[in-house]
Amino acid sequence: MQRMKWTSFAILLLVVVLPMESLRAAAWVPNLESLAWFAIGGAVVGLVAARTPLRPIVAHLLGLAIGGELVFIHFARIATEGEWGAQVAALATRISTWLDAARRGGASNDTVMFALTLALLAWTVAYFGAWYLLRTRSPWWTIVPSLVVVLLNCSYDWSLLRYCYATLAASLLLLAAVDEWRRQETWARRRVPSQAGLRLTVLGGAALAAPLLLLAWQVPALHASDRFQGVWDTLPNPLLPFQTQFERLFSAVQARQGGVRALAFASSIAPRGAFELGDTPLLEIEAPRGAYWRANTLDYYTGQAMVSTDVTEAPAGPGLIGAGPPDYEAREMIEQRVRVLANRTSAVFAADTPVEIQAPALLAYRGTPADFAALRLAVPLRRGEEYTVQSSVSVASAEQLRKAGTDYPDWVRRYLQLPDTLPQRVHAVATRVTMGAPDPYDKALRVEAYLRDFPYTTTDVPTPPPNRDWVDYMLFDAKRGYCDYYATAMVVLLRSQGVPARVAQGFATGEYDAQRHVFIVRESQAHSWVEVFFPRYGWIVFEPSAARPLPYRPDNPLAGANLPPFTLPTGENSTYPNLSDRDIEGLRALRDRREGAGDFAGSTTASAVSLVLHTGLVVLIALTLLVGMVAVVGYLLWVLAHRGLLWHQRLYAQTVRLAALCGIAPRASHTPYEQARYLGERVPTAGPLVAKIAEAYVAGTYGHGASPEQQRQSDLAWRALRVLLPKVALRRRARALLGSVARLSPRRGRARG
Repeated sequence: MQRMKWTSFAILLLVVVLPMESLRAAAWVPNLESLAWFAIGGAVVGLVAARTPLRPIVAHLLGLAIGGELVFIHFARIATEGEWGAQVAALATRISTWLDAARRGGASNDTVMFALTLALLAWTVAYFGAWYLLRTRSPWWTIVPSLVVVLLNCSYDWSLLRYCYATLAASLLLLAAVDEWRRQETWARRRVPSQAGLRLTVLGGAALAAPLLLLAWQVPALHASDRFQGVWDTLPNPLLPFQTQFERLFSAVQARQGGVRALAFASSIAPRGAFELGDTPLLEIEAPRGAYWRANTLDYYTGQAMVSTDVTEAPAGPGLIGAGPPDYEAREMIEQRVRVLANRTSAVFAADTPVEIQAPALLAYRGTPADFAALRLAVPLRRGEEYTVQSSVSVASAEQLRKAGTDYPDWVRRYLQLPDTLPQRVHAVATRVTMGAPDPYDKALRVEAYLRDFPYTTTDVPTPPPNRDWVDYMLFDAKRGYCDYYATAMVVLLRSQGVPARVAQGFATGEYDAQRHVFIVRESQAHSWVEVFFPRYGWIVFEPSAARPLPYRPDNPLAGANLPPFTLPTGENSTYPNLSDRDIEGLRALRDRREGAGDFAGSTTASAVSLVLHTGLVVLIALTLLVGMVAVVGYLLWVLAHRGLLWHQRLYAQTVRLAALCGIAPRASHTPYEQARYLGERVPTAGPLVAKIAEAYVAGTYGHGASPEQQRQSDLAWRALRVLLPKVALRRRARALLGSVARLSPRRGRARG
């Protein structure tokens, strides 16, 4: 029994260490090498705490306090330099700054806080897992959190799927080992010699785990991703609010390259010291000209990050997005056929303002549908699948934009937001750079040119201290950066001069394949740029990063000279000059039908209902498979637990075990007849049945052997008991639940005596 206890503890260490190793392999942030050691330390402290006579609450507070102190000491030593007192003070300040950002709804780019949080998580999961394993023989406090951690990690990077397989296999081994441990304790209490056949349970668990381990180390991760991704993508995402808060508080976190995250743009950007993008093709876009393929937009500057405020989602497509095309001047409609070359994506990549899509989608907007935030597919696409989107693209000339004026709609005012903590010298730089510019367009050109003089680099980029303003640090200290730095800086400088601007994310144009007439977009072309709002003309692209060419302008032959020619509008105020009268009438008719049914109604309702039904079917299938797997594993464990026993011993052991599972276990000190009488008192209808099994057990174990008739009667009694006892247990628990509800409900109108 002692051997099984230590075997279970050793397997528990494996279960908690594997998810921590997957986090380390993901390389979200530096300083994750110690996660496995904190998991081991938490398990050891949990083991010691479980063997002490301390009350649980005292043991837990003491164990978590030890873990918190060790984590704090470790990160104080590695996060800052200097004397010990200065290290403690510096880390305490960083924690205080992070908590303040969490409380005020701000963002944080401190990677140390993410590593510290994971270390505390590793300690906590391991501590409670070990404590409950030793005190209650329950492995679930270890298995469930560990599987959740590794599954969340794999959802961002499917190349880590082997860690999920390995954790699942270790969990099965732990279940088998704990089951063996429990049964050995049961037999010891009843003074029954341990049966050699019982150890086959562990062998059965190993047999179930072996195929998973084989998959973990032999099946390539990308094949597993393609196989399971379709089901995963169709499931609803209840963690979306958590993911939004996560990206806000840990905005500088970046997973390892090579995962599926290359097409999943976050709702925030923050400074990172360095990053490296691969050359893998992600998209193939057929379009009449090149453009920036936008995925989402960010509107709120916190001082340490640029984030997206809360958005509203509504069905959009197939068909027109919202109520129809925006009523802006000097625009042209272009069609883009986008083919996915990456593992998957749910983001819609389109030029400028998408107005129609031939796929079920969801429009995310801020306040009003006119304030576009992002567009995503209702069902993510996988490699080789494609969609078609129509975009309204600006072809406004510089002269038109200079005359646009400053009569901004009310919903545009949010794009003038700046934090109160923005240093005054940032305002001064913006004023100096735009001095003499007569209109917002010329101010944007001057800020764009000013920032393009800064060196562009993606390696060795200084990151601001936690208490420094990002843009201020970049302009006056770092004086270099990459697209996120320059896009954020341009937005802040323009807003300080009353010009509404926002950051857009997506991909640069890509490489034009003249033979196939498509743009090949690679991972290295992921990009952030600036969009400035002009009355009557909408959002216009600007490029403050020197690594990219200037945006295309109809009257600027030097900008976008490497792009295919773009058809100019036939009239200065023509909204869609390249559409035929028949196309325009068709769009107007579709818009009128949609407006008559209300925004985002009509055809999108059917697609939404179809999506709900499809999602419900997938969830039902997944739950059915899960229940089936649990039932198969439970049945195998049940059979293996009683293997090697004679028939009268097996029936008696099964009866006692089933009664225990139903919450009416007899005492271990009872004789077989006393146990039969005990069960008969609590379940009268089961009394005669249990008595027959007990008589056969006594006759076979202590007498001259049970007769064939007793065997037949015992078999019939067991078949009835395995149905009767669970029904009685469920009925009693239902009555207890109803009684609790009745006691909690208020009693009114009753007179008091």
